Amino acid sequence: MIHLESWATCRPKFCDPYAAPEIAGLSLRGTATGHPRKPDGSRVITSRIVEVRGRVVKTESGNYYRLGEPSEAFLAFVGGERLIG
Repeated sequence: MIHLESWATCRPKFCDPYAAPEIAGLSLRGTATGHPRKPDGSRVITSRIVEVRGRVVKTESGNYYRLGEPSEAFLAFVGGERLIG
């Protein structure tokens, strides 16, 4: 399982801020460890989220991500609320 730290939600496909949310869905971006194709510490953008179970997220590509701490910028954006567990 891939571990994702300093994460935030974004829109898939380059996290286009102009994509309609009902079409795009949501992805995650953050710092990954344990990724099968990226070195530890790489910044990644996931494919679209298809399932969330607590702190584990499954993406359209079939990868599973265990979420660590969200990014400080994301926390400030959502008003400091913890959205997951």
